[in-house]
Amino acid sequence: MGKRGRFVLSVVAVLGILLLLTLPVFTQQEKVPFPEDYRNWHYLKSMVIEEGHPLYSIVPGLHNVYFNDIAYKHLRSGSKEPYPQGSEVVFELFDVNKEKASITTTRRTAVMVKHKDPKFGQTGGWGWELFIMPKRERAVVEVDRQCADCHFRSREPHDAIWQKWEAVKEIAE
Repeated sequence: MGKRGRFVLSVVAVLGILLLLTLPVFTQQEKVPFPEDYRNWHYLKSMVIEEGHPLYSIVPGLHNVYFNDIAYKHLRSGSKEPYPQGSEVVFELFDVNKEKASITTTRRTAVMVKHKDPKFGQTGGWGWELFIMPKRERAVVEVDRQCADCHFRSREPHDAIWQKWEAVKEIAE
């Protein structure tokens, strides 16, 4: 191989390395913001997930579900259309203590957020994040595998939302 061939090969190798180094920038999910005021949103329901439940290994304990105004209005409408841009859902998770026929929360362990925005097109327009509390450390690494796959294929959800207004209206109104 001549000088010209070695030069072209070197340029191709350098460009290949640069492409590999920048690839994570292009494939990484945008960041979902932490919703500072979510406890002022619409409370939807609470649930305690105990050992024996299919989600126990992922989200054990008590959780509260909140919808922002946009998501709540859409849920109440019964619309079959996708949730509108700006919809947000929060799943707040607590450790629990079971003692003397009572269940009490001991500490807030995580806040999970779903945020609807077109920039999350690779996952149906929803961005997901799990914030480990109290430091709000981000824990979602592979959003397709860790969040979207389950939300879009299980229990026939509507636009990755499992809640139906009929099931929660007496609690939420």
